[in-house]
Amino acid sequence: MTDDAIFDDAIPDFPPPVRRIARAAWKDGVASDGERAVPEETPVALTYNGTTQAVMMATPSDIAAFALGFSLTEGIISAPSDILSLEVIAVALKLGFDRLAAACGVVQR
Repeated sequence: MTDDAIFDDAIPDFPPPVRRIARAAWKDGVASDGERAVPEETPVALTYNGTTQAVMMATPSDIAAFALGFSLTEGIISAPSDILSLEVIAVALKLGFDRLAAACGVVQR
């Protein structure tokens, strides 16, 4: 198996690394509406042989390349061919309304 095949097979579909949001601006006494590009970030845990080495925020694209660069820079591997397998696991967590409301200070009894 080639290095590229390991990376290609491991990558699930992620949202684009940048999203556009509405914005309002005030400049020189004049208000204007428009859009702004905002980077998407997600927590990424890098785990080797069952042990988590690092958790950091990253854009949700090129996760495999990010993991490869981290692994090389930290000396965990000495060459890309040292990686026998790579698995990217996407996890979506959802808060229940009661948890979200409590976090916002709205508590019903």
